[in-house]
Amino acid sequence: MSNLLPSEMHRLVLGYLLEQGACPDTADRFLRESRSLAEVAAARDRMAAQGETPSSRKRFRNHLIVAGKSLVDMLEEYQE
Repeated sequence: MSNLLPSEMHRLVLGYLLEQGACPDTADRFLRESRSLAEVAAARDRMAAQGETPSSRKRFRNHLIVAGKSLVDMLEEYQE
């Protein structure tokens, strides 16, 4: 696994929280409070203002992966 920037780590953690669906309030608060996620928060706000669609959800999820992988993907790869 290559060295990740703090913003990339934050995106991966946020993606994990959202994928699991068990902590929506925590994910929302993390998104609002992390300066590293300001662009992701802006993308979510734009999506909400325009009306959420399946394709916009997919585009939003693309903000939460790094090098084509989610946090779970990276951890599974690390375990191999």
